[in-house]
Amino acid sequence: MNFQREAATITFSGPQVAYALPPGAQDRLSWMIQLPAILEADAALTRAGAVVTLFVAGTRGVSPLARVLCPGAIGRSRPGSCRHR
Repeated sequence: MNFQREAATITFSGPQVAYALPPGAQDRLSWMIQLPAILEADAALTRAGAVVTLFVAGTRGVSPLARVLCPGAIGRSRPGSCRHR
């Protein structure tokens, strides 16, 4: 998967397809790495009930949205209480 920011497209080395690149899009691995950085940058997102929305790209295109919801405040949530929906 190649994020071509200057052309605002996502291309692949195998399939000859291209998708539009929305701002802030992540691949299926890096969103998990970026999420803690996003939470660190915006303390309001660590509050109970906050929702973080990310665009996630894969071989089938860019998913409409990956939403991560934490029902309890970060640090107080039970393990596994944050969920991807």
